[in-house]
Amino acid sequence: MRLQYPCPASEGWEARFATKVGLGGVGGAFTGAVLSLIYGRPLVKYALGTCGSFCIGMGCFSAIHETVRFLRCEESAVNSWIAGTGAGYLVTAAHQGKAKGIAGGVLWGGCGLAAYYLSERYNPDEALKSRLVAWDLLDSPTQDLPSSSTSEQEEETNAGWFGIDWWAFSPVQKMTHEELAEYRRKKKEEEEELKKCAKEKRAAASRVQGDIASPDKSE
Repeated sequence: MRLQYPCPASEGWEARFATKVGLGGVGGAFTGAVLSLIYGRPLVKYALGTCGSFCIGMGCFSAIHETVRFLRCEESAVNSWIAGTGAGYLVTAAHQGKAKGIAGGVLWGGCGLAAYYLSERYNPDEALKSRLVAWDLLDSPTQDLPSSSTSEQEEETNAGWFGIDWWAFSPVQKMTHEELAEYRRKKKEEEEELKKCAKEKRAAASRVQGDIASPDKSE
């Protein structure tokens, strides 16, 4: 049975929470690996420690964010600011004391606002889905639409992040169905040409051998 939320804006909070914590963990592991190389620390230990810290921070942020979203029954910049401020204070105070917790709250609150407006401006979720569709790692939701609509979707997909077709800079390029058919046709023609040349060479070699054997028979 589908759970009916009293506030529609809260629906899907589990997926959002897991996604944010997961991305925080990945970002923390990458950051820890880079810092370990810079400061000469043990790679695995430092990366795991930073990953855990990022997961805790994002977990606090997501928990406060979803709670505020539920109480206000809407998604807005205020939610991100409150979540950033609260999580920043808690994490900073736990690590460096209450005196620095306020500064951490102000910093994290600003980061929360910036993240909200950047996500509104560039829509990273849709951009990521479009890129996965372009790389054939995700099925396009418009596969059953008419060809005109599909073409429009492909043009939007190829735009990439920030309106730039980053895939064009890759040394590996994706072929269209027409380009693949043309490529196979040319390869088949090349194979037929090679077979024809080999057949002509064998025939020529047979004639030469026949000419060499003819004087012997006449003698």
